[in-house]
Amino acid sequence: MIINQAYELETVNLSGLPLAGLNIEAHFGDYSIDFATPNPTGQGDCHISLGSGDFRGSSLLNSRFDRMNVRTVSGRIRLAFDGLSLEHDMSVRLASESGGIWLEIPNDIPAQITFVTDNGRVIKMDEGYEQVDSTIYTTRGYHLSESPRLTIEIDTVMGDLRLTNC
Repeated sequence: MIINQAYELETVNLSGLPLAGLNIEAHFGDYSIDFATPNPTGQGDCHISLGSGDFRGSSLLNSRFDRMNVRTVSGRIRLAFDGLSLEHDMSVRLASESGGIWLEIPNDIPAQITFVTDNGRVIKMDEGYEQVDSTIYTTRGYHLSESPRLTIEIDTVMGDLRLTNC
């Protein structure tokens, strides 16, 4: 599915749609996607590119995508990795020049977050996360788990990071 808009779009409900991929490109406006029920197709890529505007994704485990890329120039990114379960490894790349990043990940999902920033910082980290070094954070038990994993790479110029539980 391709969405190419120049202005604001409200929430896009993608529940149960068979999507092999998703591509959203916009110059202005806030976007929100929701996968309340699982994508029956499973696996694929998601690319979101916004100029000025916030992006929010919810029930992202139900998307069943392999890879997700989200880029904003001057907007925030808030992603909730809730849903049924993580069926296979999922790789996420986030980039924001001046917007913060807020991640909501259940405690039982093995996740590793790499946060690289010029001027941002981690301003909130809920219980259940561990700081491995100056840029890497994991959910507890990440290194011991053999189940599918969530890997998130974040690159910001001035964006802060919040790590919370769903």
